[in-house]
Amino acid sequence: SDGLIDYHGRIDSEEKIRGFRVAVEEIEAALGRRPEIAAAAVKAWPDASGNKALTAYIVVGEQGEPMVAELRRYLSETLPDYMVPSRFARIEGLPMTPTGKVDRKALPEPQDGVLRAMFTPPDGPAEERLAEIWKDILGAPAVGRDENFFDLGGHSLLVARLLRRVEFEYGRRLTMAAFFHGPTVEAMTRLLSAEVGDDLPVTVAIQPNGRRPPLLWLDASSTFRKLAHVIGLEQPFLGVPVEPVLERADTTTRLEDVARQMAQIVREAQPKGPYYLGGWCNMGVLAYEVAAQLVEGGDVVGLVVLLDAPNPVHYRRISRISRLSSAARYHWPRFWHEPASGKGRYLADRVRGLFETSDAKEVRGLEAGRAKLARMVWAYEPPVYSGDVALFQARQRLDVLDFRQGWAERVTGELVAHDIPGTHI
Repeated sequence: SDGLIDYHGRIDSEEKIRGFRVAVEEIEAALGRRPEIAAAAVKAWPDASGNKALTAYIVVGEQGEPMVAELRRYLSETLPDYMVPSRFARIEGLPMTPTGKVDRKALPEPQDGVLRAMFTPPDGPAEERLAEIWKDILGAPAVGRDENFFDLGGHSLLVARLLRRVEFEYGRRLTMAAFFHGPTVEAMTRLLSAEVGDDLPVTVAIQPNGRRPPLLWLDASSTFRKLAHVIGLEQPFLGVPVEPVLERADTTTRLEDVARQMAQIVREAQPKGPYYLGGWCNMGVLAYEVAAQLVEGGDVVGLVVLLDAPNPVHYRRISRISRLSSAARYHWPRFWHEPASGKGRYLADRVRGLFETSDAKEVRGLEAGRAKLARMVWAYEPPVYSGDVALFQARQRLDVLDFRQGWAERVTGELVAHDIPGTHI
């Protein structure tokens, strides 16, 4: 309004991170506002998982080296999650072109010995032991005590592998829900030393910012971090762990029984409505039943989001041949494009499943809970629901698995359906 223009440079150096186009100059400008930083450059490199991740190169000013955790917190205040660099490295000076611009092509790889990684090292033997396990699971050269597991390339399957490894080496079983509350070496060490008990919050703040009523998502895994940030920083997105409830379920437990416990957890997380609930696949069916029970108990539900959630009544109407045909068309391309090692693992997992007893399957952690939920869903009869529902379905399966009609028969409120390009995953 005063006629002044701030010039930070050109926005012509884009990187693609997690499907987003990122102008690295925006990140460099944000870093440049820190008094401890004399200059900064950002470039994307493959991380431990093979995906591109941002590395920030820092030239430290006279005030000394900043802490990585503090830099991440600072950048998160103004930038979305996917624009916060995964790695920070100290460099004596930025390479320049003859015309005086930063030569990003000349920036060395983060593992280069010339660079000193800017992170807080593990504190004490307990954290050092755990950091070595993390390095092995993630394939990372080094892990700081306050670095986020998911920022280092971790995902839900690697979390399951990590928790099984910890159970084997420490003799203690940690839940995924507990891990998601503090996915750092420092937090996990405290969990293993029993300094953190069962008094954890009932939700995981996947994206806590914003003043709107929170979207309570039935699942607290890292799978939905990208979805949460695409929705935007004005919309809080809270994961509600379901695994602890599923672990206690047995063959007599019905979906309604699980939903009753989840409704109590939802009320504990948010004492008053309106409630906004959602879930993907079978978790979406569970969210529907939770919403129905909340409404029956006198609570207000603003919306239920069903993300490719099957309607079990409609599913049972589809012939077995059609279901098998759809499954074959879905799984065969995934199998065919796998490398030879992946094909072997894919076949081995399925052959092993034929010979496993039900008891053996129960110890497979995350998959065991999801298998229990699937059995409950296919035996479930969705009640009539008077609230509003948003249904998102993957177009790839709509020729056979289109559940719009099934949900329309049960929802007497407004049902809005969206067909989304892509697959169930």
